[in-house]
Parts: sequence; C-alpha cells; structure tokens
Amino acid sequence: MSAIQNTVPSQVLLQPNDQEEQSLLSVTASIANHVVEKTQPFFGANAIPKRTWDPLIDSINDVIIQKKANVQRALQNKWVRYHPGMIGGDALTMAYTGFTGVQYFLPALQTVSWVGWVTSSVGEIGGLINIWVACQEFREAYTAIQNKDMVNAWKMIFDASFFVLIGLLMIVVGITTKVFALGSVSAFFTANPWLLPVLFFIVTIPLILEIGYRVKIIVFKQDLASQIPFQAITTALEQNNHEQVLQLIEHSPFASLLVDQSKLTISDKMEELQADMGVEAAIEVFSLFKALLDDSETEEIQRQLQLAQQRIAEWHHAQYVRLFQQVLYIAAFIISMGAFAPGANANVINGSDNMAMAAANLIPLGMDVCWPFKRNVPMIVPKVDVEKAK
Repeated sequence: MSAIQNTVPSQVLLQPNDQEEQSLLSVTASIANHVVEKTQPFFGANAIPKRTWDPLIDSINDVIIQKKANVQRALQNKWVRYHPGMIGGDALTMAYTGFTGVQYFLPALQTVSWVGWVTSSVGEIGGLINIWVACQEFREAYTAIQNKDMVNAWKMIFDASFFVLIGLLMIVVGITTKVFALGSVSAFFTANPWLLPVLFFIVTIPLILEIGYRVKIIVFKQDLASQIPFQAITTALEQNNHEQVLQLIEHSPFASLLVDQSKLTISDKMEELQADMGVEAAIEVFSLFKALLDDSETEEIQRQLQLAQQRIAEWHHAQYVRLFQQVLYIAAFIISMGAFAPGANANVINGSDNMAMAAANLIPLGMDVCWPFKRNVPMIVPKVDVEKAK
C-alpha cells in the first residue's frame, strides 16, 4: 500500500463532523414534518394541532367584521333603506288598481268626477314613481354584477325594463282621461283593461323563475343551507364530542376553505352564501363555522347554531311570501283573460283582476319596509374588500 492509503483511512473520509451531522438531521426533520403536515387528516386522533387553524380563524373573523360593517353602512343609508320611490310606488300602484277595481264593481262611481280625477292622478304619480323605482333597480343590478350575483342582476334588469313600461302606461291612461283630444286613446285603454294585468304578469316572469328556483331547492333540500349538518352538529355537541363536530365540516360547504385559506377565497364563499340564503343568514353561518374551528364553548356554539338556523328559516319564509305575491299576479292575468270569453261580465272580471293586483302590490309594500335584504329589489351588500379586511 502507498503512504497516503495508510495515513487516510476510508472511514475517516466518509464520516461527517458534528456540525454537519446536526445540519443534516435538522433538514431531514424539517422535510419529515412538512410531509406529515401535508398528509395528516384535518381532524381526528392524529389531526394537525389546533394552532394550524389560527390563521384561517383570523382571516374568517376579518371577513365577517368587514361584511358586518358593509351591512351597517347599507342600513344607515336611509334613502336606499326606505326608498320613497319603492315604497311610494307600491302604495300608489296598490291605490290605483284598488280604486279602479272598486269602480268596476260599483259602476256608478265612474260617473263621479272627483273619483275619476283621484284615480287618474294616483295613476300618473304612481307611474312616475314606478319609473323612478326602475332606475333604482338598474343601479342595484350594477352592484349585483360587481358581486357576480348574476341571477339577481338579470332579474332586476328585466324587472326594471317592464316597470318603465308599466309606469308609462299608468301615466298615459291618467292623462287620456283628462285631455279631451285624447279621447280615442282613452277609449282604447277602456276597451282593453287587460293590458295592465298582462304587463304585470310579464314583469313577474323573471321573479317567478327566480323564486320558483329558490323554493325548489329549499323544498328538495338542494340549497347550501341544506348541506350544513345542523342536526348532526347538535347531536355531537349534546354528546360533548367536539372531534365529531369538526369532522362534519369536511362534508359542509366550507370544506374548500380547509384547503385554500386565502381571504379572497373566504370572501368568495361569503358571496356564494349571500346569494343562496341572504346576507344575514350568510354572516351567521360563517360565524358558526368560525366558532366550530375555534373550539368555542359549547354554549356559545349552540347559541350561534340556533341563530344561524333562525336566519335561514326567515330567508325561507320570505321566499314563500314572495311566491304568494307572484301567485296573485298570475291570478290577475288569468282572470283578465276571461274578458275574452263570450258573455263574460266585464265589470266583475276587470274588478277582480284589479283587486288581485292591488293585493299583490300590498305584499311588497310590507317587504320594502321590513325586509331590506329579502325584498324583491333587495339592498345588495357590497363584497368584502380583501385589502381592507386586514
């Protein structure tokens, strides 16, 4: 053997020093921890430690706070909250159709001068307000488009377009009853009283489709609210089984947030819930999700659970009320078509369809006052600005 081979043993060449060994072990442990974190289940006996959810909980809390602030700003805008055009339009349209219906049932009133003037004046003012409401709907539709809520956006655009036509018709009918030179136009509308019910029916078509879709998914439990296992969560809480409660999240609409925890994704999920169940229910459901992740006290989770279910039930009730309004409009349209039947009593038919329309306009009057986020033209709460929610 050579001198070099005798003086440098092979095992010395392969053995690292203590500093290198520590570095190698540190890198190996880091890689192992990364692999374990990526492959561990979200919940269960071998779950990732709770602190892993702290960033997600903080982000959810920021989005909820910003969304609540947006709601409060919307409610503080009294002009939009109690829009005189919407409320006045409902009231005057109801008065106009109601007065007209009474005159058909009591033909003697048609000869009373002041009754005709009141009816036509109410119609003219109501027509102007309906056009004003249409402009408000176009504005809300633009906000809905920004929020990517296209169902509400297209519904409001279609709705607004026909409310412009209804407003113009009410104004023209009112004017023709006062201007002698327009007597032939007045005679045309008098001979064709079905025009207004038909326009109201046409304007309800998008609403019928929207409300029909909402009611269908509610009845058949296909909405997002039905995908939240409220009963299973309640049972697990009663058994003090918090691990089972957390596992249920993996089978809820929030499962995707366990993977992508960015604020943009959280905000998009909030908008998805808002479009499905209204902003009030969406906030409470998100607050429930946060409480479950945060392992809050059982009493707090149960309180939030009840509040979320209550808001969802209120949303469902509002959809059924809105559906009943559309049924009245459909009834008015069907009744008005009876005028074409041979030997039909025109006064009874025209009076009935006008009274049905008056009742149908009474319902949105109540909704516009009491349900700002559940009415036919809802206040659209802007999407959370992710940059500000920090």
